[in-house]
Amino acid sequence: MRLRWREFDGPGFLAVLVLMGMGALFLWSVSERPDAAGAASGTEYAYRGTLDKQLMWIGVGLGTYFLALRISSARWSSLAYPAYAAVVISLLGVLVLGTTLHGARRWFSFGGITIQPSEFAKPVMVLALARLLMFVRGGGAGALTKAFVLMSFPVALILLQPDLGTSLLFLPVTVAMAYVGGVRPRVLFGVLLAAGLLVGGGLWTGLKQYRARANGLAAMDRVLGLHAYQWERLASHLEPRGRHASGAFQAQQARIAIGSGGVFGKGIRSGTQSQMKLLPVRKSDFIFAVICEEWGLMGACIVLSAWGYILLGCFATAASAVEPFRRLAAVGLGVLFATEVLLNTGVVTGLLPVTGTPLPLVSQGGSSLVATCLGLGILQSLRMWPGFDLGRTG
Repeated sequence: MRLRWREFDGPGFLAVLVLMGMGALFLWSVSERPDAAGAASGTEYAYRGTLDKQLMWIGVGLGTYFLALRISSARWSSLAYPAYAAVVISLLGVLVLGTTLHGARRWFSFGGITIQPSEFAKPVMVLALARLLMFVRGGGAGALTKAFVLMSFPVALILLQPDLGTSLLFLPVTVAMAYVGGVRPRVLFGVLLAAGLLVGGGLWTGLKQYRARANGLAAMDRVLGLHAYQWERLASHLEPRGRHASGAFQAQQARIAIGSGGVFGKGIRSGTQSQMKLLPVRKSDFIFAVICEEWGLMGACIVLSAWGYILLGCFATAASAVEPFRRLAAVGLGVLFATEVLLNTGVVTGLLPVTGTPLPLVSQGGSSLVATCLGLGILQSLRMWPGFDLGRTG
């Protein structure tokens, strides 16, 4: 079998380059500018290093993209379980040997470069679920149970880091892939209803306990598996003017930045919230607010349109696929990317509580960028390689 380059999604690749370019541009925009003593104080090195490192990761990501598309769909299917095992082992390893930053242990550090295994767990989880669900027969609860068991191992390890934002991505992916894989809708509905009642009851109980603590964070470590700062974010989202309003600071500053940008923005390096460092985590989780402030509604539309086109490509690939693995993997990747974009933009616009999810291809962070490129390269592979049908022979 030969790679069919005529099936290469050129406009989709152009959208990827646009998003990467905008990410690099706005990282440069919010990087600290050196003063006269910048060279001596190290500010100039940090100023140049932010963009240089992001450009390096863009190069690695593009290399990963083209390497992934050259691997056939059949080979990705056979690699799914070994890659899943490698990811689980790496998630276990990071809890023991990882580097702790900002109170979380999520990274391996190698000579100034950090790798976050949980980012690579996302596309690998899609492959493993596609491999599992391609053999579903009958659509009963058994297949769904297996899918949730497969999902539970990396999710549990990611929650221990802790990283709630990344762990939230796995549920919609699993449910969507189970539905496409043939699990009956009433089975899915029953499971989702039970899960919703369980989670809703847990959140109500946790918030009640959190509000009852007179000293807030100081008096509370963990409730129902979530850390105190996570409960504070949820409480501040529900009651932005209440006594836990300090937890809403990030979202408030982001909304100010978005609103002040207007239609065309204030211009590169001219935003007040971003340039005066009033906007927290402006290089990663809240870079969408920087884009809205400096390029306005126009910049937001460019980002969302580029991702919209990529997502349409994901679901078009799924719709045209005959083979179960190819269809399931394309749907899983599409739902994964859509959930990431919706979570990030929902947090930045204040529609969702702060979870710490980066904007794919745009936010600073090598692991996120390379893992997203891996997923997009796999998607191109699903389009460009001739079909196979393990679903009938497995």
